[in-house]
Amino acid sequence: MKKLITTTLSLMLLAGIIITACTKKADTTTTPAKKCVVNVMKIDGKPFIRSTIDGNNHISKVQFYDNSGIVTSYTAYEYNGSNPSKISDQDPNGKVLNYITLEYSGSNVSKVHIFDYDQSSDKFIETSYCSYSYNGSRITKAEIFQPGSPTALSSIDYTTDGNGNVLTTKDNSTSTTTTYSGYDGKNNPGKGFLYTASAPGVEFFSPNNYGSHPFGSTTTTRTFEYNTDGNPTKITETTNGISIVYTMEYSCK
Repeated sequence: MKKLITTTLSLMLLAGIIITACTKKADTTTTPAKKCVVNVMKIDGKPFIRSTIDGNNHISKVQFYDNSGIVTSYTAYEYNGSNPSKISDQDPNGKVLNYITLEYSGSNVSKVHIFDYDQSSDKFIETSYCSYSYNGSRITKAEIFQPGSPTALSSIDYTTDGNGNVLTTKDNSTSTTTTYSGYDGKNNPGKGFLYTASAPGVEFFSPNNYGSHPFGSTTTTRTFEYNTDGNPTKITETTNGISIVYTMEYSCK
């Protein structure tokens, strides 16, 4: 199912689903009020994910469904305090396919190590890792390395707005710049949490939801409906006149 999802929102939301509901201050910064996690997401009315949530309101497992309602895969989580320390992708029988481990500097993710299964040695080996640089809590650069090599294979530069939302990314290997605009000032359900074993994307770093994003030769636009906590409950994404509707339900503490 995950390989079939090709729309912008799906690709970006696969970066994460934990959020903090916030109350606005006059200077546009936010104060945490409660922690909310997505426990159900549907696409055009059909279940896409369901989350298993532990007693600390942490997601311990995510189930992915196909259009027939059959579980196609899982993502499982281990924590160090409130931060995920290991995330693994699993097949429907619980067999681990690949995993990542995460390192932190304060509340910022500093490194993500990517492990894939090596059939010849019958074990998981680290195939690459990503290193992240920040200005305070705002992402400025991501670099990808092979283990043992001091030279980055590729890198991405980020610019952000006053709230820390990503405005542009520049892929330095291709000199391609991508823009994100129309942020809504509301809680982003992709902020700060990965729900597949992959490197963070733009939504992982942005506290709010973008409204417009070029995707190849087209531009995708998004409109939102929210609950009283400021969390999106419905997102309509439109590309080339074709719309997809995402709905979310939350568990909050």
